[in-house]
Amino acid sequence: MYDDYKTAHEIPCPRCRMPLRGWQGKKGPCALLNYRQGEPMPDMDLDGENVDPLPDGFTIYTECSQAGCRHWVVATGVVSNGRWVGLVDIH
Repeated sequence: MYDDYKTAHEIPCPRCRMPLRGWQGKKGPCALLNYRQGEPMPDMDLDGENVDPLPDGFTIYTECSQAGCRHWVVATGVVSNGRWVGLVDIH
């Protein structure tokens, strides 16, 4: 399983510059939770159990959907004060 991550701003593909969507990751609880950049972290999973916070640096990934590109993109998420605040090292 995995969790979904919605960025606050469009992130362009490093190869073709088209907006990337459909970010996923496995550093969270992998309970199909939806994380939104800038919003508080979910504190409960689908079974009502407490969710451990994301680590200060976590990996998410997506594939560019642009025909002819299909570049696999990986990024590191940054957490501050219990909130996912941004992405670095996008490649």
